[in-house]
Amino acid sequence: NPSALYKSGRDAHNSISGARSSIAKILNGKPSEIIFTAGGTESNNLALLGAAQAYQKLHRKPGHIITTPIEHHSVLHVVDALKQWGWKVSYAPVDKTGTVDLAALKKLVKRDTALVSVMYANNEIGTIEPITEIGKWLTGLNKARVQKGLNRILFHTDACQAGGALDLDVNQLKVDLLTLNGSKVYGPKQIGILYIRSGAQIQPLIHG
Repeated sequence: NPSALYKSGRDAHNSISGARSSIAKILNGKPSEIIFTAGGTESNNLALLGAAQAYQKLHRKPGHIITTPIEHHSVLHVVDALKQWGWKVSYAPVDKTGTVDLAALKKLVKRDTALVSVMYANNEIGTIEPITEIGKWLTGLNKARVQKGLNRILFHTDACQAGGALDLDVNQLKVDLLTLNGSKVYGPKQIGILYIRSGAQIQPLIHG
């Protein structure tokens, strides 16, 4: 038990803390921004459902999410569930190579948009999406939205297929939420992480 005071518990705590610090260094984030989960599916669920619940708790009504039609099922099935709870969902189209249409994506933003989720590298065909470009655009858009009294739009990327192959610097990518899966980078199975930028409002899925 890494929360216990006995020696083996403290040893486990130190191992977890060391892993969290190592991951934070790779992502150019803070250790406190690294959440361990049971895998990429749980991380994606926590990102989308957690962001949706935080938005709805603050605004007392469902909002709007933008994603793409080629996301992993752990994203697509979550937005399907959110539709049943009254959320609006828009899908940014992709071209024949699987690359998201940025111009079309930008036109999908609404006053009540809470989250944009676009995977970093596609798990079927390997297409690398322009995450940094989307992140920079959202950064500028959010500054304007805050000045108008609107909420910041959170930006999530499923980076499970990007681990070990692409730059994961969250400040370069301009993401608020980033999913990784240990089994994709020769780590243990049944472990994942969700990077949550400080200040991003996420409701936990599991309490206690």
